[in-house]
Amino acid sequence: MATPRNPPGLYVLILTKGLGVGMTALAGQLGRASAESLAAAAESMSALNRAAGEAMGRHGVKACTDVTGFGLLGNLARMILESGTGAEVDFDALPLLPGVMAYAEAGVYSGGNERNATFVEGLVAFDPRLGPAQQAVLFDAQTSGGLLIAIRKEEADARLADLHASGVAAARAIGRVTAAGSPRIRVR
Repeated sequence: MATPRNPPGLYVLILTKGLGVGMTALAGQLGRASAESLAAAAESMSALNRAAGEAMGRHGVKACTDVTGFGLLGNLARMILESGTGAEVDFDALPLLPGVMAYAEAGVYSGGNERNATFVEGLVAFDPRLGPAQQAVLFDAQTSGGLLIAIRKEEADARLADLHASGVAAARAIGRVTAAGSPRIRVR
């Protein structure tokens, strides 16, 4: 097992945009999305990651990935595998686009979700309270998704405030880096 490059437990995971673009787009194609959901998804996709990237540059962030078609967990898996660490995600802390949980509960998600779930199979453990709908949100493919940033724990509050002041209103602390274990990612 590789030695982590950065000590686990010292880093907070921050996500800069809401999740659910893929589900919302599919719900729109099916004529099941609300105008509010479609507008929020369009706004999210058209917002550049520039302000978040500039904020990271000001603060010397060393670990970051964008959340893309592999969904939050697929991109997080690549991040922790490369760093030799693990992660814990707090589902209740996730920024979600309006209506996304209703779409997930109605089974409105694409085949990409299944591929993304297969990609991280064996790497993720879900708290039993998180059913198929919550899990589907974590596998949802994002178009122009946000950034997933690992930032030192003692700097997290100040960096979140800076992101918010820079116009990145959806930014939230969603979890933390942990020691590598089995499974590598725990979602509670």
